[in-house]
Amino acid sequence: MHTNGHSAATPAPTSPPRRLWLGALILILVLMLPISLIVFVFPFFQQEPFESLNELQPESIRSLQVRLLIRAEIDASLEGQSDIGPYFADSTDFAALLEPLRVAKEVTAFPDAQGPILGEYRILTQENRRGTIRLYWVRDPGAKADSPARLRFKIGMKKYEGGTAIAVIRAAEVAAARGRDTRQ
Repeated sequence: MHTNGHSAATPAPTSPPRRLWLGALILILVLMLPISLIVFVFPFFQQEPFESLNELQPESIRSLQVRLLIRAEIDASLEGQSDIGPYFADSTDFAALLEPLRVAKEVTAFPDAQGPILGEYRILTQENRRGTIRLYWVRDPGAKADSPARLRFKIGMKKYEGGTAIAVIRAAEVAAARGRDTRQ
């Protein structure tokens, strides 16, 4: 008679080291999936479809969403004006919306803070790739109140400066008449 409760025909329980190895293997396999996604898949989706305006031509754009935050500090003529957008621009306006940005030059760094946010252009290319142009405005601290606010923007990690914020606002105002509200 056996005193431990097991008969001779019942196999002994699995040893703890074997269960430990099996558990560790399952844990490693489970952790490999998110790590693989982070390392290999996500960087592909975060890649900008364009790195400069020279690469971005109106015919390569499927849609352009405009959203601008209007502040009277940018220009006195904007007093009381509400924000522009968000709206999807008509394809006939793509070139006009990009034109005020084309005078800007690439800079390695902004000489001071990037400035308050002006808005953004969200772009979907014909190849179904998405990119965003983040727009900012800045005025030198010693400049007169009536001096034009300069335009700064970022495409991915690249920085650009040049032109005026009011030129972007005026182009967006004209294009808004033909644009399609994003809430529809």
